[in-house]
Amino acid sequence: MKVPLPDGLSEGLDYFDETADREDFALRFMLEPGEIMLWHNFICLHSRTEFKNSATQKRLLLRLWMDVPEGRPVDPAVHERAAAYKRSYAEKKAGLKNNESIKNKELQ
Repeated sequence: MKVPLPDGLSEGLDYFDETADREDFALRFMLEPGEIMLWHNFICLHSRTEFKNSATQKRLLLRLWMDVPEGRPVDPAVHERAAAYKRSYAEKKAGLKNNESIKNKELQ
């Protein structure tokens, strides 16, 4: 079901997408073996292109959440999302099925 957007929002989002994808704003590169990329999700707009594994290149993506004392304030929803990721990874590691769940207190 599509939810109607407020007047002007669709055009604004289209303009944002077009601007963010401009070659003079975008930085495109391929990481080489041994390289690492870190960025701050709240101050750096980022995305990635599709990656397909091959015989010589396999995608490895590790997620790291860092909390800096006295750092920028973070919306509580971000902490909720982080807890959901942590729970999902723990459930996968424990071999649980989709309808089974680990309680938050078990992750602490």
